[in-house]
Amino acid sequence: LSSEWYINPHIKAKGLHSDSACAVFGFPSSPALPLTKSNLGFLDQRFALEWVQKNIHVFNGDPKKVTIGGESSGASSVDRLVDTFAPPLIPPFRAASESSGQATVSPIVRNLGPESWTALVSTLGCNGTSPKAELVCMQGVDAMTIRTVVTTSTLDWTAVTDGVTQVELPYLSNRA
Repeated sequence: LSSEWYINPHIKAKGLHSDSACAVFGFPSSPALPLTKSNLGFLDQRFALEWVQKNIHVFNGDPKKVTIGGESSGASSVDRLVDTFAPPLIPPFRAASESSGQATVSPIVRNLGPESWTALVSTLGCNGTSPKAELVCMQGVDAMTIRTVVTTSTLDWTAVTDGVTQVELPYLSNRA
């Protein structure tokens, strides 16, 4: 979550900006993580929204008037937030805007995260042990080294259906 306010001259609005974690840093797919802790990027977004609810008053904002928005993959994240805060849950926002993307009816089945984790662990020499030992080994690898491997490869890092930050996408279950 950025501590800076930005002003969009086209909309004339103030807002806080949250960058979601990407690739392995946001969606590691390690078998050592509990399923409900696998979508770290989405959990970070929820943490950011909790922070906004607790602190927006300091910026003369109203926690009852928070609007979230996203474009492209950001819109997909917004869609997931809307879907996973369905009643009876009370969302930490009152409105949402999505532009040029969404997740609910995605036609792409992408579940290559576990395969990508295995390949990354192997590339960085952390394989051949238990899932927990692999995770501990990976946590000891320099983040820039991991980033370099991830950005120069074709590894696919996607969210998992955990029932908390991502629910089963209805279109995918009906396309089989």
